Amino acid sequence: MCGVAGIVHWGTLSDGPQVVRKMNARLHHRGPDDTGYWNNEKVSFAFSRLSIVDLDHGHQPMVSDEAKIVLVYNGEIYNHVELREELQRRSHRFQTSHSDTEVLIHGYREWGEGLLSRLNGMFAFVLYDLCRDEVFMARDRYGIKPLYLHTTAHGETFFASELEALFTDGVLRREVDPCAVKEYFSVQDNWQQRTPYKNTFSLRPGSYRRYSARGCTEGTFWDVEFPRRSRLAPTEAAEKHLDIMTRALKRQTAADVSVASYLSGGIDSTAISVLARRYIPDLKTYSCIFDLTDVGADKIRDERFFSRLAADACELNRTEIELSRDSLMETLDSTLIALGYPHMGPSYENYSIAGVVAGDGHKVVLSGLGGDEFFAGYIYRYQQTERSPLRRNQREWKTRLLRWFGRNPSRERWRATIYQIMNFPIATSMTTQVFSPDFLEASKDYDVCCAIDEIIDACPSRDPWDILMYLDIKTYLHGLLTLEDSLSMVHGLETRVPLLDNELVDFALDQPWSNLFDGETGKIVFREAMRGAMPEAIRTKPKMGFAPPDESWYRGVIKDWILERLSPDRVKEAGVFSPDTVKMALDEHFNGRQNHQNLIWSLL
Repeated sequence: MCGVAGIVHWGTLSDGPQVVRKMNARLHHRGPDDTGYWNNEKVSFAFSRLSIVDLDHGHQPMVSDEAKIVLVYNGEIYNHVELREELQRRSHRFQTSHSDTEVLIHGYREWGEGLLSRLNGMFAFVLYDLCRDEVFMARDRYGIKPLYLHTTAHGETFFASELEALFTDGVLRREVDPCAVKEYFSVQDNWQQRTPYKNTFSLRPGSYRRYSARGCTEGTFWDVEFPRRSRLAPTEAAEKHLDIMTRALKRQTAADVSVASYLSGGIDSTAISVLARRYIPDLKTYSCIFDLTDVGADKIRDERFFSRLAADACELNRTEIELSRDSLMETLDSTLIALGYPHMGPSYENYSIAGVVAGDGHKVVLSGLGGDEFFAGYIYRYQQTERSPLRRNQREWKTRLLRWFGRNPSRERWRATIYQIMNFPIATSMTTQVFSPDFLEASKDYDVCCAIDEIIDACPSRDPWDILMYLDIKTYLHGLLTLEDSLSMVHGLETRVPLLDNELVDFALDQPWSNLFDGETGKIVFREAMRGAMPEAIRTKPKMGFAPPDESWYRGVIKDWILERLSPDRVKEAGVFSPDTVKMALDEHFNGRQNHQNLIWSLL
């Protein structure tokens, strides 16, 4: 896990080496173990390394033995040993003993872009092929590792692992995109490739780009598909799930440094911790709990009982971290700085626990991200959202969903339903009330309905459940992964996500819905696979979600701070929001009439 930065300029930029050094300095926290640079008259590369695998021989930028390919790379390739063996059978000679970086170079020489479909891992890499005089870059299937790009009017392309590196020390001019701001306040994130700034975007997950003096081309090497071909009975599918997941943990616990695991008390993190201990007998796990003093109804989300139960029953070495109400104020500014730009929801708990894990000497931590999106774990969101037409129908949901949509639902019906089941901060009907008239004019080219249409149209399945899953994968999962990368790497900590192992995801997408959801509970096969491996109270527990009691804390410990930051004068000065509407929302939240915590976080 590292930080990469660079410029593709084809000779138009004379100070490229000096500029990339500035960019790389902004990424030092991502790679405190080593730095490296490479440049010629056309490209400039920079690298900051967090040493995880092949500690002594993983220096980057890595140059091939014949000096024809130069590569910078952020991530981990979990099947690099198998790929190395295959390449050696094809007469490739390696200089390192087990560097996955060198495998990328030889793999690209052998297969070109065909290498990408062979990779099982998380990655964002950029290479310069001197023979073809072109730059090739790619990002992993799900967007676990970030890569941000900025194109200039002169045709230069700047890239970096973090958005802020593009704008550090005046490297580039930062220009806010009103359409991106409007999108963020509509859905509490930026979807697809959008960032808050003009001419700046992220490389799309599962895609690659080629740059040459002739221009740029883009391609896709993977996208979500729903074959649903499996005919395995639930018990057979559960056995296969356990076998695949065990192999995934074997791959993702491999490292030359200390590996830890998060343990929230849910099925995902408990399963990962239990299986990981087969390969790391002294595995250390970390749980986060919250001070529940004067907390209201949102204290029901606290999972301390379950994380303690998991540790005791499964004999896991566990460290418990309690975050107080005051810790919110103590870490909020640091969290916002680490995020760099507006992300999904409050995330200071992620920042805090990552800091503790890294402070204990670990460089890698295992996370349960990804299991809900691909194994139908977010059914609870549709059940619990008050506006959802599905809330009252906990059985035979798919039949009722089809009735609600119709066999050939219109786009308008899809949009209406998605807005009802996704808890967005601002509904489309509220935009004219929340935003100022000047801002609405500046952002008039953005319509969240069109953004939803694009995702629906791109889904390869017309099955209603598949479309809802596709929406979660393309929006919510990508946002979570981006957030996790920012908040762990600021501490020099690599987060691995075993539930997004390629083999396990392919297995999930091949399962019929009857193996995922029984009308009331999701993750059917996953839960069955874990029978006997953990306490039944955890294996059968409904999804709760990991989050602090923000609703109560916003009304208490940080209320004055919120009122000061969102005072009518400050809101008016920003010129984006209606001061009267913001004040009304704050009054409703603090008086307990409405829960506007998502909107408040977005405003902050």
